[in-house]
Amino acid sequence: MISASAALALNHLLNQQGWARERLAAHAGSRIEFGTPPLPSVRLEIGETGLVSAADEQPGDLMVRINPVGLPLLAVRSKQALAFIDMVGPEELAGTVKSLFLELEWDFEEDLSRFVGDAPAHALVQAGRDTYAWQREALERLARNFSEYWTEEQPLLARRHDLEDFSRQLQEFQADLDRVERRLQNFETGPVR
Repeated sequence: MISASAALALNHLLNQQGWARERLAAHAGSRIEFGTPPLPSVRLEIGETGLVSAADEQPGDLMVRINPVGLPLLAVRSKQALAFIDMVGPEELAGTVKSLFLELEWDFEEDLSRFVGDAPAHALVQAGRDTYAWQREALERLARNFSEYWTEEQPLLARRHDLEDFSRQLQEFQADLDRVERRLQNFETGPVR
């Protein structure tokens, strides 16, 4: 049931993105099992057209384990999400699945246009994109401001330049200390009168 629902949703996206179906069609007959503990696994089989169908209970050719912590990053197609995904199976199929995780997107405007028409759908989606871009920009500015505050005004964090300078000074100090140590050894082992 879960696999059938997942196949239906994924096929909707694949029908909107012909390039994605072409990539998957190259792996026709392959089976993929997606697991995100503690949720039940989703098992899909790739068809000759690049669309998927629910697969039976046999293990997949490619096992994809997604750490639940990475789901929000995956939802926004962040490359950082890949750090929370483990794949075991054919390398080419794994590469295709990784690229689809990051590149496959829902054409919300196309679906919305079926209900409200093309022009209103475009206006609504553009307003949503503008709002998202504004919020993202505001969050980035806020993060930069906090970073600047903590490194410049209330230096709880060190700037990269300061850390590099400190590291260079530490290396110079270590070299000086090594020279003094060698001199002391030479002094101790010097001629006895």
